[in-house]
Amino acid sequence: MIHKKTKRSIIFFVLLAMMLALILTGCKPRQNGGNDPTSQTTASTETLPVVEPDSNLFDPSMIPDFNGKDYLIKVNGNKPFFTEDELLTEYTTSLSELDDLGRAQVAWMCADEPHIQTGERESIYKLKPAGWHGGGFYERSHLLMWKLSGINDLRNLVTGTATFNEDNMQDYEKKVTAYLWDHDNNHVMYRVTPVYKGDELLCRGVLMEAYSVEDHGKLEYCVFVYNAEPGATIDYLTGDFMIEAN
Repeated sequence: MIHKKTKRSIIFFVLLAMMLALILTGCKPRQNGGNDPTSQTTASTETLPVVEPDSNLFDPSMIPDFNGKDYLIKVNGNKPFFTEDELLTEYTTSLSELDDLGRAQVAWMCADEPHIQTGERESIYKLKPAGWHGGGFYERSHLLMWKLSGINDLRNLVTGTATFNEDNMQDYEKKVTAYLWDHDNNHVMYRVTPVYKGDELLCRGVLMEAYSVEDHGKLEYCVFVYNAEPGATIDYLTGDFMIEAN
């Protein structure tokens, strides 16, 4: 029979040898891997692919086509494109008019804590943004999130997938509301720009920008979120889609 102390000693040296092997081989636990369904659809800002512009202005043509795996990319070093003249310290919202195809365009706001919505949002099921198809595949995606703006309007809606809207857009929207809850006297400039190709009714995605004004960007980001869905093929011209067989 092996003495208990001897057993402990054996276990200790086995664990020590395993730790040394990990250190020497450079191995570390896999993150966001395996069969996790969200492993390819979401990512922290620090790990996103990067797209750098050639100027200080956002050019939609700089956004590469969706590569099938990166549902978000970091743009302009994660620095928003706001100019000094665009930074405000008073609650404001601005929606562009729909274009000739009925598509929503750029929307921006100066957000603050007192205007965060606390009630229930009214139903928007009768609103059909460009490219809308029923049946549960698409969602009515706000450009200026309802909780910040309180705006239910076709000028503030695009047709988007669940991954686009719930997993990724809402993740960055929540960064703004969380900041404002913690800094109730401050303001955040917030802008969302849909990107379309030609006459396509569905946007390929949106550029999301945020910048906290009073503390000079303690909160800031500039990311592009692709309007795509794992396991589906989308016709952006019409909004038609096909779910791939498993």
